[in-house]
Amino acid sequence: MEYRGTKTYLETLFQHAPAAMAVLNTEMRYIEVNELWFKTFNLNETIIGKSHYEIFPSIPEAWKEYHKRGMAGEVLRQQEDFHMLVNGEKVWINWEVRPWYADEHKIGGIAILIKDVTEKKLIEDARQEGERKFKAIFDQVGIGIIQTTPIGDFITVNEQFARMIGYSIEELKRMNFADITYPEDINKSLNERDKMLNQKTNQSEIEKRYVKKDGSIFWARLTVSLLSDDQGNPNYFISTIQDITSRKEAEEALIENEQKFRAIFDQTAMGMAQVSLDGTIITANEKCCHVLGYSLDELQKMNFTQFTHPEDVEKDMTLLEELIAGNIPTYNIEKRYIKKDGSVAWAFLTVSLVRGTDLAPKYLIAAIHDISARKANEEELRRSRRDLKKRVEERTAYLSLLQTISSEANKSDNVFEALKISLFEICKLTKWQIGHFYMVDRGHKDKVPRSDLWCLEDETFYKPFVDKTDQIKAHDVSIISRVVSSGRPFWSNDIFHDKRLVKSEVGLLVGIKSGMAFPVLVKDEVAGVLEFFSDINIHPSPALMELMSQIGIQLGRLLERQRAKEEAEQSQYRLQAILDNLPARVYLKDLNKKYLLVNKVFKAFFNMENEDLRGKTSLDYFSPEAVEPWIQGDDDVIKKGKVVSYEVTYGKNGQGRARTFQLTKFPVIDSDGEIYAYGGISIEITDIKETEDRIRALLNSEHKARTDAEKAILARDEFISIASHELKSPITALKMKVQLMLRQLNRDANPALDKFRGSMCKLEHDADRLVTLINRLLDITRIQTGHFELNREDIVVNDLITNLVENLTLQLETTDSKLEVDMRDTIHAHWDKSRIEQVITNLITNAIKFGEKKPIKLILESTDHRARIIVIDHGRGIPPEFKSKIFDRYERANVGEGIQGLGLGLYIVKQILESHGGIITVESELGKGSTFIVELPLSEKYHIHKKRPDQRPGLGAH
Repeated sequence: MEYRGTKTYLETLFQHAPAAMAVLNTEMRYIEVNELWFKTFNLNETIIGKSHYEIFPSIPEAWKEYHKRGMAGEVLRQQEDFHMLVNGEKVWINWEVRPWYADEHKIGGIAILIKDVTEKKLIEDARQEGERKFKAIFDQVGIGIIQTTPIGDFITVNEQFARMIGYSIEELKRMNFADITYPEDINKSLNERDKMLNQKTNQSEIEKRYVKKDGSIFWARLTVSLLSDDQGNPNYFISTIQDITSRKEAEEALIENEQKFRAIFDQTAMGMAQVSLDGTIITANEKCCHVLGYSLDELQKMNFTQFTHPEDVEKDMTLLEELIAGNIPTYNIEKRYIKKDGSVAWAFLTVSLVRGTDLAPKYLIAAIHDISARKANEEELRRSRRDLKKRVEERTAYLSLLQTISSEANKSDNVFEALKISLFEICKLTKWQIGHFYMVDRGHKDKVPRSDLWCLEDETFYKPFVDKTDQIKAHDVSIISRVVSSGRPFWSNDIFHDKRLVKSEVGLLVGIKSGMAFPVLVKDEVAGVLEFFSDINIHPSPALMELMSQIGIQLGRLLERQRAKEEAEQSQYRLQAILDNLPARVYLKDLNKKYLLVNKVFKAFFNMENEDLRGKTSLDYFSPEAVEPWIQGDDDVIKKGKVVSYEVTYGKNGQGRARTFQLTKFPVIDSDGEIYAYGGISIEITDIKETEDRIRALLNSEHKARTDAEKAILARDEFISIASHELKSPITALKMKVQLMLRQLNRDANPALDKFRGSMCKLEHDADRLVTLINRLLDITRIQTGHFELNREDIVVNDLITNLVENLTLQLETTDSKLEVDMRDTIHAHWDKSRIEQVITNLITNAIKFGEKKPIKLILESTDHRARIIVIDHGRGIPPEFKSKIFDRYERANVGEGIQGLGLGLYIVKQILESHGGIITVESELGKGSTFIVELPLSEKYHIHKKRPDQRPGLGAH
């Protein structure tokens, strides 16, 4: 090819390159520009020879700096920069500035390459988050280009390939292709190279794996061309690796020679075709064949109109005619191609006219950029927007429905009216033909409730379905029973395929296919069920299910409010009934002092039986003077939350006496602790006040009597003390003489003396009783005067009880009483031995006295560092009214025939035990006996020996 033809061909390629290009001299004046430069910057005038800064007077300083750096020999590039056109339009561009050389060392100016990516940028921005995957994939589509020696050493590589492989360009120049080829693919690459070197082919295409610098692996589609010198000797290999750098391949083609351009033309990622003026395909690269689905041989037998979509032929032909006529320098259109397999491919077509040396039209260069993916994504974006719009409209309608139902639920006082409106609105929105609401009976959940709340598209047509619904029994299988039992929603698009459902037959008869049911919950309890039916198959919709769930919540709140209202009304009715039956005057007011409720007594007191006081104040009926006594303290109750109580004197009673009332006022507080009302209770206390006066007088009289009695008791105690001391000595002497006489009589076995001996025994017994009585009187004196002292010593309680029981043997035998002793533990204590003997003796002798000769039991045990002595009898028992008195002085619970005493024994027992830090309690039931329980503390140094049941000592029964 002659030089002039080659130059023309290169100029044509320059003019029809897919990037805007301009060549400027060192003075920044234009030498050459292509058509895309005019189109990209909306330029209409001739700019050759003009200054770049004259054309773009507002160019940023940063650009001027880039130009200077390019003039200095630096290559600069940037992706997705923006430029403001003269008309204010913002254009997104990828640009590159590089120097061009007039000779080997002298820079003749700079070349600027600009790719308009505004459309891509806007599409990417519009797609936003949902298109990240597409953007990630799209950004990686491109071609890496490498030049290697016949043995595989890298001569040069482009930056795209360097980015792909992870090595820098300088690192790659020191490497062989085998260094980065996956080991298993090296032989395959060598075989392909050998075929080319042996001139079996000058072009090869393989799929192989590369090992990146970080050790990771990626696959690449490698297309290799062998370039030879004029003698046919292999010179070097040109390889393209498919990636996202197709534009760099085109840029490299501008500065490569014709042979290198041919290789790039064949392997570029953009479809390229040479077309005759009548539309016949002269030649096409592989990418073009791939886009159209035809082989090169097939395409060379076809006219482009044969694979152009019929709807796009006229537009393409019109522009082609304009181009050949010279009316336009080039044209770009988006058009559709019919591929060999019948599918449609979208492409961005750029067509340029190549003229011969005589400037006559020669042939056409068509650049075909496959935009099927972009178009598919645009269509997907449009579909997504349609779907989004539909969903937004659907959501808006759902929200509007929910707002309508919520509003109706909040403002309606009639729960069934609100439910009816809800059914109608749901059916209206969803276009389901049947809507129905069940109200669950709280007290009888096993029963199927009846409901007249229906929404029917055709009442006559669906009447059999309604009638069948009313016939459902509790044990029948239905979607209502499923929802009530599970508490979860139900949806089926073929609902009556389940023949177990009681309404399946009639449902199929009226053409029902889909059904859904949702619970209306009140505090996690199913209070009702919404069910809907449609005559078309409708699959479950998450949005509608969510809406129905929210509606169920709103209606649940409505039912809950209705229940609360009914319960409040019932509570208020019960409260009113209670208040009306109270003898006091009761009222409740709001914070504005208006009556909320009053009881009948209140109305009757003020003669207002026929008045409705609610919403009115006291001043609506009475003068301020009359009201004043009754409203005292109201502000303290309202503002401070205090309870106020005071007396009011008002009017006169039937006897002409002034009437006195006790008025108590109190705040009423809500669940948040805020006062929202206050109440008052007034009780007439006229009689009480008069009774108090009488009681006060009686108390004064009683106080005087008590004082006189205390003086008499003091005199009595003093007399008893003196008498006890005076009597003790002669009685002791008498007892000794009686005992002496008994010993003398016992020595004489004369039967004639038996009667005398019996008299002397009785005399001794009486003397013992007198001694006991005197000792008790002396104990009382000591207790009263504070001289009651203990003589503590270390004792074994078990031994004390054993000796004591032996001393009581005669008394037990005499009274025919039986005593069982159960000593469960061995107890060591530090007590007053004689006083404890006195306690136990008193309890046992009392059991003998009142036990009616029935068995008596004495138990000794311990628990929690305390000793317990329990005496149980089965006698007459203690009357309930005396149980709290028997431990007082001179109190006796059982005064029976033949039973004597002063009522001092248990009083002294209690004092002795309290002096030891102990207590005594009694349990008794009339006719069944009594149990006296003594508990005494044990010091930690005194131990308790627990015995096994078989080790417990028993003294037997006496």
